[in-house]
Amino acid sequence: MCYSGESRVSGHVLDQIMADYRNGDPHTVMLLRTMKRIAQETEQALVEGSLDDLGDLIRAAGETQRSYHPAVTPPAVKRLMQIGRSSGGLAAKMAGAGGGGCVYFLCAPERKRELQEALESKGVQVLPVLFPRTGLETGSRT
Repeated sequence: MCYSGESRVSGHVLDQIMADYRNGDPHTVMLLRTMKRIAQETEQALVEGSLDDLGDLIRAAGETQRSYHPAVTPPAVKRLMQIGRSSGGLAAKMAGAGGGGCVYFLCAPERKRELQEALESKGVQVLPVLFPRTGLETGSRT
């Protein structure tokens, strides 16, 4: 995961999506249903440990997200995704509603260093991400 260099205000994007949904906009309803299906399939891919399926689903989620509005993927994010594709990334997607913020990448473990070095060579700060097997924990332990 890395910061794209573009700040974002996801509330504006989400407000517009919700307004379109409430108004029954068929395109928006279809996109939200597609995102729901992708989320369900992503859960299954994670449970099964299928890296290839997970990559396909991340790409599908990104394409669905971008089809809402072209501004969802600013130029800085497109640049990062191109670096990722050419450096071992299987898939990339913006976190959250898009428009900037963070981008996360999926790659095979043996390609992680190559991808990280490619991003860092372009001045991009790579952020640490951990997937604990115990689930999310917050606060301090006593």
